Amino acid sequence: MFSLKEETAVENRELKTSDCEVHKTIKTKDADVSLRLFEEYESQAGELTPELEKKIVMKLWLTVFPIVFLVNFMLFLDKNAMSYATLLGMFEDLDLDQQKYSNLQTFLYLGYLLGQIPSHLIFQKIPLKYYVSGATLIWSFLTLIHLTCQNYSQLAAVRFLLGLCESGVTPCLAHTIAMWFTPEEQAIVAPVFWISSSGQGLFGGPISYGVQFVQGVSPWKIYWTIIGVLTFVVSMSSLVFYPSNPASFWIFTPVERVHIIKRIKSKTNSSIEQKVVKREQIVEALKDPITWLFFWFVFFNMFSNNISFQSAIIYKNLGFSNLQSTLVAIASAGYSTVAAVVGSTMLSRYKAQSAHVGTAFLIIALLGCILAIALPLSQSYGILAGTF
Repeated sequence: MFSLKEETAVENRELKTSDCEVHKTIKTKDADVSLRLFEEYESQAGELTPELEKKIVMKLWLTVFPIVFLVNFMLFLDKNAMSYATLLGMFEDLDLDQQKYSNLQTFLYLGYLLGQIPSHLIFQKIPLKYYVSGATLIWSFLTLIHLTCQNYSQLAAVRFLLGLCESGVTPCLAHTIAMWFTPEEQAIVAPVFWISSSGQGLFGGPISYGVQFVQGVSPWKIYWTIIGVLTFVVSMSSLVFYPSNPASFWIFTPVERVHIIKRIKSKTNSSIEQKVVKREQIVEALKDPITWLFFWFVFFNMFSNNISFQSAIIYKNLGFSNLQSTLVAIASAGYSTVAAVVGSTMLSRYKAQSAHVGTAFLIIALLGCILAIALPLSQSYGILAGTF
């Protein structure tokens, strides 16, 4: 399929609209990362049988998906740590008020925004496992640095740096999923993957509940310590188990890698990964109206993210105690997890109806917003249902 000669590689692409064969000469550095793998092992791969494909897909779910899920889980566990910290004494210890607390969220996402372009350029140049493990390691240290903050200004600086560090991780995870799973499989993978964000409260909530009974040490410091240590463990695990790309991941045999790449390319007609920034592709993406449709969809859909940051305060304003608010947060995470499982099941059953399934879930979310806004404060359980 591919041949390599000195500094160039030849790619043969068969055009479906004619019987001619197009030869395009490209530099080796511009070639897909799978080039050398195909040169050496494609002849040994043979045909991909249904039995072998089923085995490979199961192996993807057992190896690639868990580490991607775990990294995103820690990412959102860290993001929501501030919400739990409001129940654990951080407001009193650092002299915070509602406005300062809201500003901390702004500083976090300012770091996210400013870090997007630099982070994308970095992980375009280096193997993804080094980027993800490195970013996770740094944010584990930043998480622990929260313990040293004595005032609002110091905390704001740490939150900004944390956002800067975390900014490229989610795009890396999305890129990884796209490299390993076909578009049809991604419709099922994505909702399950996002349980790592919506369901993190099932883990963080019980920790928050437990540390509230600790005496002699600020509970929020214990909580941050636990999150920081766990994040460090995940960063070390990522260094070993995170898959940079299908052409090099050691858990799969070379023949399995060839089949994984072939099944992705057969569905997408695109390369797996290239370590070269191509300006013409950036321009093409910016000119594509589909790009902007996705941009505005995600932009407006992400407004609701602030609810998770403010959730503990909302629960307290509705009359719940600190312990009760923690239990409500756990229930909310459980509800979100069930919703994600239901959504994933529907997408797997109605594979050609993803837009309709997504719209149905957005309508439910819209009804929740209306409920939370329209009801008087005396109807605390109704408002609570709306926020869920």
